[in-house]
Order: sequence, then C-alpha cells, then structure tokens
Amino acid sequence: MTESGIAPGLILNRLLTAVGLPLLVIGLGTTQASAQAPGQETTDRVPDIIIFTHMTCRYCADAKVYLEDLQRRKPGLKVWVRELTEDRTASADLRQIGRSVGLPDPGFPAWIVGGQVFLVGFGGPATTGRQIEDLLAEMGLPPQAQQDPGDTTAPAPEPPAGDTGEESAAPGLQIRTASPTTISLPFIGEVEMAGMSLPALTGLIAFVDGFNPCSLWVLTFLLGIVLYSGSRRKVLLVGGLFLLVTASAYGLFIVGMFGTLRYLAYLSWITFAVAGMALIFALVNIKDYFWFQKGVSFTISDKHKPKLFERTRNLMHPGRSLPALLIGTVVLALGITLVELPCTAGFPMVWTGIITTHGIPLSYFAALLALYIGIYLLIELVIFGSVVVTMKRSTFEEKHGRILKLFGGMIMLALALTLIFAPDTMHSLGGTLMVFGGALAASVVILWLHRRVLPRFGIVIGSEELQVAD
Repeated sequence: MTESGIAPGLILNRLLTAVGLPLLVIGLGTTQASAQAPGQETTDRVPDIIIFTHMTCRYCADAKVYLEDLQRRKPGLKVWVRELTEDRTASADLRQIGRSVGLPDPGFPAWIVGGQVFLVGFGGPATTGRQIEDLLAEMGLPPQAQQDPGDTTAPAPEPPAGDTGEESAAPGLQIRTASPTTISLPFIGEVEMAGMSLPALTGLIAFVDGFNPCSLWVLTFLLGIVLYSGSRRKVLLVGGLFLLVTASAYGLFIVGMFGTLRYLAYLSWITFAVAGMALIFALVNIKDYFWFQKGVSFTISDKHKPKLFERTRNLMHPGRSLPALLIGTVVLALGITLVELPCTAGFPMVWTGIITTHGIPLSYFAALLALYIGIYLLIELVIFGSVVVTMKRSTFEEKHGRILKLFGGMIMLALALTLIFAPDTMHSLGGTLMVFGGALAASVVILWLHRRVLPRFGIVIGSEELQVAD
C-alpha cells in the first residue's frame, strides 16, 4: 500500500478545502437517512464511511461485500453507499470533493472515512480493509465499537507523538491511496497490477481497429497516387502528414466520446446502449463478409469515391507549391476522416464504453489513449514505411477487406455480448484474452466452413468468389 500527501495547490484551494469540504461532507451526511442498513438506528451523525461506487466496477463490488462484513462486526458503524448509476448527484459530488483535494477525477471506489480521510481504490480486506479499520480506530469510530471475538489480530501500533503519517500542514480531507500493489510505468506513473487488464485491453482493441478496411484502403490509394510523382520526399510529406492529421482527428473523436459517456455514467442503461450500438456494428460487419455493401454497410460508399479520386489527383498537380500541397493534404485528411467515421467508429466506441466503467483518472485515460492511437497507427505505419523504402505501390483488395470485416465483426460481437452479460470479464487480463481468443477462433471456424467445407456440398452463402473448395 502507498501513501501520499496532499497534492500541491494554491492557498485559496487549501482554504476551500479546509472550510468548504467539511461542510460538504456534513451536508452529504445529513441527507443519507434512507441509505442506512436494515435495523440500524438513524441519527443526524455524519456517516463513518461514505463510499462512491459504480455498478460495473468489480472493485466496487468487492468493496461492498467487505462493507457488509464490516457492518456485521461493528453494528454501530454508519455507512452511506452512493451508487453513481442510481444517484444523479453522486458523480458531481465526487468530482467536487476530488477537486477540493487535488484529484479532479479520482475514480472509484472512492471513500471518505470519518469525514477526514479520502481514499481511492480497493485492494481487499487484508490491505485497504485493514487501513480503513485502523483509521476508524484512530478516530474512535464507531462509538462504542465492538471487537470481533474471533478477530485476534493485534491492533496497529500507535504512531509516534506528532507523527500522524500524513502531511501535518494539509487541512481538511487528507489523501491516501488504497492500492495494495503498484508498479511505475513510463509516462503513466503508478498503476495497480490488478488493473493491468486495461493496457492489454487497449492494445488488443487498437490492434484490431488498426486493420480497419476503410483506413487501409484510403492510405494505399493515397500513396499509390503520390507514387506517380516519383518523389520520395513528397511521399514522406503527404503520407506522414495524412497519418498525423487523421490520427489527431480520430483521437479527438475518442476524447469527445469519452467525455460524453463519462458524463452519462450515472445512467444505469448507458452500458447497455453502448453494447447495443456495438452489436449493430458487429452484425453489419459480419454481413459485409458475406454480402459486401448490400443493404446497410459501414464502408466508404461508391458515391464518395469519385470525389476522393479527383481531389487526390488535384493534390498532386505538378504546379502546386509545397505550402499548397501541405494545406491540401490536411484538408483532404480531415474530409476523409469525416467520410470514413461510420466505418471506423465501432471499436473506439466499445473501448471508450469499457474504459468509462473503470472510473480511471483523466491522466490514466490520456496515457491509454496515446497507447490506443500508437497501436492503431502501427499497421498503417508499416505500410507507409514499406512504400517509402521500396517506392512500390501496395494493393488492398476487396477480398482482403471482407475477411478483415469478419474478424473485426466477430471480435466486436464478443465485446458487445460481454458488456451485456458478463462485464466483469473485462476487468481481468485472463478474461480479456479469453474474449479475444474466442472471437478469433470462431472467425477461423467460420472461414473454414464457408470457404472449404460448404462448397463441397454445393452450399453457397454470399459471394461465390469467396468460397474456394479443395
């Protein structure tokens, strides 16, 4: 477990913390009569523990189980559980408290112990639980607390006089982290080992997203046109700037989606709404493997392609100056990003929906987003680099796009069903790998049946050219 002092701040912020925050905590406590445990006497006393939780947070579920056991062992303990998906004001209150102590987006579970100490996270009864019980004992809470007869654990030693284990100059609530085991990652900072599923999940989804047929087709087409100039310098400038602009626009789109879902996190149905949208994207992509661009299809439509061809060729006009070439590339990249957005929005929407349920701080989200964009660009950078080195055109055919749509659709289908029926699965590295592995295995089986087995029996589903029997 780690401990840290109050984050540096201005004198005004400290004054607000010292004066306003205790009033806020007291105000929260006076409105919690309906949240008392059954059989617990209701008074005006501020709750000994206030905890902010989210219904899809596995650590929150573990924390609630621990609190039920703690209340059985300490009958006088007053607890107020504020569930963000049920309490419309809980999210705003949590952020207000977080800002007051220097954590603008603290995540959850978040605890206020005795109206004095602010904790974030839950590592288990033996770590965070022991820390909370030690704090309650130091504060003399609950009044006339009863020792569990079966608990023979020796009490924690009292700190030396004048040493409270916290920064003595920090007024109001004090910050303590509740992470039992952490590691330090470059550019990310301290990360819980238990939460290592998030980087893995981000990397896997971004890698699959990087094989998006629309993005790959546009890039190979653009580089093919630029190659006609015979200039490696132009290929570098146009291709590099194109990737930079499209990646930046993609990142801003994800940021906007994250902000929207985070704002709506208190709505119990928001996770199911994201899963429902992902299910639609999945089924349409799977359909496109069998019946490409028949009916609803998330691809760049044929009506946009003539304009794209014309603008790209005009971009490479020999008479264009270098500034005009760069400005034209930026405009073209932004236009293409808007056109292909319906084709590329599925995976970032699913990823953002899952990330939102973890209640991570904004700094951690920024690091994960950088990881997502970096891995997403990996495939395109490989294609771009090979073209720059060889000065030969790479081709991306429709049959390749169909197979990628099948794999992408099956993975998105697995993620959507997991969000609906077993959201906790994505909170562990093993569960994440199981979901992706199962989807990939199912995709391979479908390809084998469709292209090898069914043609032997004269069964044709979708386009015949995709079926190749031995």
